[in-house]
Amino acid sequence: MNKILRQGAYTLAETLLTLAIIGVIAALTIPTLRSNAEEKKFVSLTQKAFNTISEATARVENKHGNSEFWVTNNLSAWYKEVMNIDIGAKADNSIESSDIAGGGPYRLWNADTLISADGMYWNFSTNANSPDFVVDVNGPQSPNIIGVDIHAFYLSDEGVVPQGAAGSLNDSEPWKICCTYYTIQKNKMPWLETPMNECPDI
Repeated sequence: MNKILRQGAYTLAETLLTLAIIGVIAALTIPTLRSNAEEKKFVSLTQKAFNTISEATARVENKHGNSEFWVTNNLSAWYKEVMNIDIGAKADNSIESSDIAGGGPYRLWNADTLISADGMYWNFSTNANSPDFVVDVNGPQSPNIIGVDIHAFYLSDEGVVPQGAAGSLNDSEPWKICCTYYTIQKNKMPWLETPMNECPDI
């Protein structure tokens, strides 16, 4: 009986080898799993921001008429009326941001920044002739990178459009500002894994 038990037991060397193999596999797979989780999180938040600003714009139009005829220079006040804003909250205007191509730093937030109840930072253009919106989908939290947690939209005759779409105000920028259009269309952020100088073409 003792002989059988001894034959079925693992030696210390075998145990250490098994643990080493598990460690190597974990080292190879965990970063990928973490990267995928980060990508899903930021893609989801970007889509949420798009839905939020689209719905808010529809409510502003119901209240103030078609955006084509807006003449106000204080759009943030109109959006503040219809969005779930954390009244009294102040944005951290010391945050420095960069873009996916390594540009920057940029200061995007100021005293006029609105903070929605879900913690997103919102800046609104004051020019009703070409309204645009910049959002940090997770507020002051890192990474504060344009194209990852910072995105932009603009208002056209067809409604809210993600920046980077063909014909958008900034589609000629080297990094197609924010890569928001690509993120929403493809549900991907490949630049999280592979550094890029511009957004991939769709």
